[in-house]
Amino acid sequence: TLSRPSETNMWIGLKSNFLLLYGAKFAPCMRTDNQINRLLAKKRDEECGFSPTVCKLGGYAQGQGVSCCKISGNGRAGMTTNATCASVAGTWQQSNNQNVMCNSVTDNIVLRPCCIGFVGQCSLMTSDQCFYVNGTTHPEAQLCSEVNCFSGICTMNPTGVTVNSDSTYANQPANPNQWWRFITPLFLHAGVLHYVVCGVVQYNLGRPIEKAIGWVRMVLLYFISGIGGYVVNAAFSPYTIDVGASPALFGLLAVTLAELVQSWQIVSRPLAQLGKVCVGVIVGMLLGTLPYLDNVGHVAGFIFGFFCSIVFLPYITFGKWDVYRKFVLVIASLLVLVALITTAFIFFYFVQDLCAGCSKINCVQYNPSVSCSSESIFS
Repeated sequence: TLSRPSETNMWIGLKSNFLLLYGAKFAPCMRTDNQINRLLAKKRDEECGFSPTVCKLGGYAQGQGVSCCKISGNGRAGMTTNATCASVAGTWQQSNNQNVMCNSVTDNIVLRPCCIGFVGQCSLMTSDQCFYVNGTTHPEAQLCSEVNCFSGICTMNPTGVTVNSDSTYANQPANPNQWWRFITPLFLHAGVLHYVVCGVVQYNLGRPIEKAIGWVRMVLLYFISGIGGYVVNAAFSPYTIDVGASPALFGLLAVTLAELVQSWQIVSRPLAQLGKVCVGVIVGMLLGTLPYLDNVGHVAGFIFGFFCSIVFLPYITFGKWDVYRKFVLVIASLLVLVALITTAFIFFYFVQDLCAGCSKINCVQYNPSVSCSSESIFS
């Protein structure tokens, strides 16, 4: 039984596939992903079985695999398992006890690979079935092991840059390295409401900070917090599609907090100001449970922003000892920033598989039509 997926963008904006076209964060387009490659190897072996004449083995071989099934009554054909072929009263073709491909010239092949979703899922089905499940059919191929689903998922508009197929395994992406997806999400929004929220927050937080520290320091704070947030986001929530400047905005919240702490002695009603920052953090974290936003990125952006503020903000000092103390604090914070970003990149590219349960704090399915995560396919 086929189920037709539906996606509602509560932010009043584009759907996930369009956000990906313009640079949304999505880790499988940015690195060679271990879980994705295991999934694709399993698919290859499900089609190969113990007669690997139609594709290449990857260590997961099970059953007889697929071979050409022909239905004599209507002349239709397609690659299926023996059991599926028998269920439609077809004839499962073999040659010398080996699985065989259908003849693309003489056979009326109706089953083609259909790419579904965003993490390389593929099934053999008719073009009508593929259309029904919002998939992408590949009439040029007969097997999912011949199709690189990520070539469509990771295409960037308007450049057309994509992820090519591996030279050994056609269904596996070859060295995905779209590093710019750490940056481009900062300039994207999930929809009209998201744009309005980010604009209001950025105006009210960013304008006074920029006036106080200048545009150069503001740019450094904004992008270090934003990019750092997305690196950590991608490491801990690799299969969510995320956009927006919220990691950078959490960095600005951290700047506000750091400035308050540094000037506590001279600020009027510091506890009230601290309460405003706490309310901003709480509201931001609640918004982070909605699609296309990520609470891991929010927390990371806040941390990067806090240490950036220590490094870049001008200080009010009270005596010689205070000058020395703050100089040491700046150097230590700079070293922490370098260590944090280095560790985040190492986790993203080399460690992987970090937090299977992170999706529980990143997206809450308030409505059945809200799609939160693709991680369930790996369980």
